[in-house]
Amino acid sequence: MKIALDFDGVLADLIGAIRQHTDYDGDLNEWQKDDPDEFFDAVRSVYSGEIDNVSVVNEFDYMFVNDLQNDGHTVDIVTNTLASDEFVEQWLDSQHISYNDIVRAKDHGCDKKDLSYDCYIDDKPMMAGDVSVLYLMDQPWNQHVRGDGEYIYHSYEKSWLESEELPENQYQTEAPHVIRVENIGHVRNDINRVTD
Repeated sequence: MKIALDFDGVLADLIGAIRQHTDYDGDLNEWQKDDPDEFFDAVRSVYSGEIDNVSVVNEFDYMFVNDLQNDGHTVDIVTNTLASDEFVEQWLDSQHISYNDIVRAKDHGCDKKDLSYDCYIDDKPMMAGDVSVLYLMDQPWNQHVRGDGEYIYHSYEKSWLESEELPENQYQTEAPHVIRVENIGHVRNDINRVTD
């Protein structure tokens, strides 16, 4: 299986790093909307510092990512992070996370959803409906995606609140899966359940 693994907010705790290294104490989503230039300057500042400035989201995820690789899956870091490739590589090495390649979708002239992966592990719910399987990393900023199971969300249409706008391709015949996970271990368990 070919797996696209996001960097910011899934592996690297960018939000925690911004909170720790800036004096901003408000809602980061509001800051990003209200003053995107200042927000992205803060992101660049965090990523231009030491790799120790950025913690891992889940301290055990390195084992789960490495297990996915050992299970024979291809795991690419698929990101549009503002961190340099050198920063990303050094950070991943410092966390002992093995991966196949670092892929920047924008370098390919497309969005992540347009790349050929069997599943995506990401924290951005707007990808749902555009990819077949999205493992949605549970984060405070993506709580507007809902469902009726503990982790498994059988269709994007059912998981999106009625007050929210549906994506353009809402009428596709095969509904995608949106599976909310707390860590990459849940992803590995689900993939092994499906592929065994």
